[in-house]
Amino acid sequence: MSREERFLASMFRRYYQRHVNAIDPPAELNQREFAFIHFGREGMTRHLGFTSDSKLKEYLKSTAPKHAYYSSAYYRYPDVENMDEKGWLGADLVFDIDADHIPTKCKEVHDHWICSNCGYVGKGHAPTRCPQCNNEKIRTFTWVCEKCIDAAKTEVEKLVDLLVDDLGFEEKDITLVFSGHRGFHLHIKSEKVRKLDQNARREIVDYIRGRGIEFTYHIREGEETGWKRRIFQYLVELFLLEEEQLSSILSSMGLRRRVVDKIISRKQNILDILLKNPSLFTPENIISIIGEKYLHTIIEFLLKENEINIDERVTIDTKRLIRLPGTLHGKTGFQVKKVPISYLWDFNPIHDARVFPEDSIAVKIVSHVPEKIYGYEIQVNSSQNTVRVPLFLAVYLISNGGARLA
Repeated sequence: MSREERFLASMFRRYYQRHVNAIDPPAELNQREFAFIHFGREGMTRHLGFTSDSKLKEYLKSTAPKHAYYSSAYYRYPDVENMDEKGWLGADLVFDIDADHIPTKCKEVHDHWICSNCGYVGKGHAPTRCPQCNNEKIRTFTWVCEKCIDAAKTEVEKLVDLLVDDLGFEEKDITLVFSGHRGFHLHIKSEKVRKLDQNARREIVDYIRGRGIEFTYHIREGEETGWKRRIFQYLVELFLLEEEQLSSILSSMGLRRRVVDKIISRKQNILDILLKNPSLFTPENIISIIGEKYLHTIIEFLLKENEINIDERVTIDTKRLIRLPGTLHGKTGFQVKKVPISYLWDFNPIHDARVFPEDSIAVKIVSHVPEKIYGYEIQVNSSQNTVRVPLFLAVYLISNGGARLA
């Protein structure tokens, strides 16, 4: 192991030795598969099973893994290596919301990439090929800021709203977990979802993403809930915009100038229905003002703009490995932590998921890092390229490839 790897391993070991009781084992632990990535070892150690919470904690205390996972699935024989022989009994419904999948302007400031061939450096989202040498081997460096976490929180809020209001789940069935890095996981443990196959889970994903929504049907629905309520809200927000901004957005949908001008000229008629006479919000009335073709274009655009950014693969997978609450994330050193839904907007990783102290330590910056991380300024000594930072921030910088020990 490198000096940095040994340092990180010792920090993680100290955490597990002192705080192993912070680990929050899953329900029905003896039916779960566990998997770990360890410092100084290649690959993942999989197909482990534990018969009790104490045995799991004993393992974590003795091995201090870099990453720790458990299966969303329940198995008859979780420690059998052959997946077909494990005896699948069901699975929780899991959602992964990651800021990396959410388009935010802050990424153009704090993320960067390097071509492994020619060394060309760029900011923001990495291209598939280097624009200078056409090489496909691109190394990326992604960082997290408050705006990233807030964007993920917004998606969580939208998802919880839909799960409760549309799909009939209760908040008590939903467990929210900070991933330790760029986002959140939502777990639903319920008999209603345990036996769902991949196709059924894919249908849930499609509904959440607004795919295949027949707008005339949903507008006609009597209840002011579900997609009718959302489409109504989206239209209100759109047509309350100033004419110049509304014109720009309508044009971005590919509508011709003549059509845009016609819709804007009827803006007040639309708002009269939406704000003064919502009972008249029917397909026929809206189509008579805008036209069916153009209304369809507008709603498709609004659905796309407001879709909930989830990692679909995670939700569809009936045998997914997901991070274990209470353990540490190997790319940040932050704790994977359960978060009460009511506390979502108060949650701050620096205050709530930080486990290492603020003792100062010197590190050498070896790659492009943001000038500020979670409110801490990175003031680099230009002659030596070193900086003194709190210990928890040093763990993050080193884990994410931005620094080495000075």
